[in-house]
Amino acid sequence: MPSCVGPNSQASKDSRLGAQGRVRLGPATNVVFGGTKTQEERVGEKKVSLRHEGGSRFVARTGSGHDVVVDNASSDTGPRPTELILAAIAGCTAMDVVEIMAKKRQVIDSYSVEVNGIQREKAPNVYTDIAVTHVIEGAVDTEAVRRSIELSATKYCTVSAQIAGGPARISHRFTIKRPGGAGLPPSEESGEVVVTGPMKDVPAE
Repeated sequence: MPSCVGPNSQASKDSRLGAQGRVRLGPATNVVFGGTKTQEERVGEKKVSLRHEGGSRFVARTGSGHDVVVDNASSDTGPRPTELILAAIAGCTAMDVVEIMAKKRQVIDSYSVEVNGIQREKAPNVYTDIAVTHVIEGAVDTEAVRRSIELSATKYCTVSAQIAGGPARISHRFTIKRPGGAGLPPSEESGEVVVTGPMKDVPAE
C-alpha cells in the first residue's frame, strides 16, 4: 500500500489487489507487496525518544525500533534535523511512487529522488521552497510516472502534506531516462507534475 495510508483504506486495498506477490522493478530487483496485517503498520500515534550523547549529538529512537543520529555543524556526527525533514519527504513519496508504479505494471530499472530546500534567513528558519525531483530509469510510460507522483503529492504522502500545510511551496517534477533499443536511441524526458502549498505562514521574529 502507499506508505502514508492506512491498511484499511481504499487506496491500500486497491494497491494490494493490484500488486500481490512479487513485482519486478528491474534486473535482479524484487519488492514484495501485499503483506499480512501483522506486517502492516498502524496509522495513528507515533512516538520518538531522544537521548543526549554529549555536545550537540543526540540519538533518537523511533517507535518502530530504529536509531537516528542528529547533530549540528560543530561536531558533525550526524545529519541536521532540518536535513531529515527533506529525507522524510523523499522517503515517503518514493515509497508511494514505487508501489503505485508497480500497480500500473511499470518496470523501473533505477529510481532515485532528489530534494532541495530553501530556508528563510529570519528565525524560525522554516523552509519556504522545496523541489522534489523523481529520477526514473527504464522504459516506463510518462503518464504512469506523472500520475504516480501526483497521487503521492496530493493524496498519499503524509510528510509532504504536513510540510505543504505550512509556509513551504513544494514543487514535484520528474526526469525519465529511457535506455533506447529496437532502433531507438537513449532519451531523456523531464516535466513538472504539481505544486502543493503553501497553506499557512509562520511569523518571523
